[in-house]
Amino acid sequence: MSSRLTETDRAQLRHALAFTKIENSALIYWLRTYLAGYRTEANIAMSDGLLLEHFNSGCPNDERAWTAGQRLIADELARIAKRSEDAAEDAIGTKSNEDETANEHAESVVERILKDL
Repeated sequence: MSSRLTETDRAQLRHALAFTKIENSALIYWLRTYLAGYRTEANIAMSDGLLLEHFNSGCPNDERAWTAGQRLIADELARIAKRSEDAAEDAIGTKSNEDETANEHAESVVERILKDL
């Protein structure tokens, strides 16, 4: 069976997955930290994660087409977001893999669509 999706369609879906994973992490860290009463840490983690997500969503769907500058900025924003997530976990004193579970689900949905269509 030939694919009904173009390579552009596939790249766009993979791109959507990439920033969905960033949003999942930002939202889960924000929610856990906010509900634990650490609102400043929660808001910083959310802001940093969404900044990374919004930057990446404005880049080409195919990461191979990103400029060196886009890659440099995305890598730096990812480091900043990770530091904020770590600070949020330190504030509430517990670690969680809830974002990994959500991201694994999103990956499986994308893999199924890419396989089936």
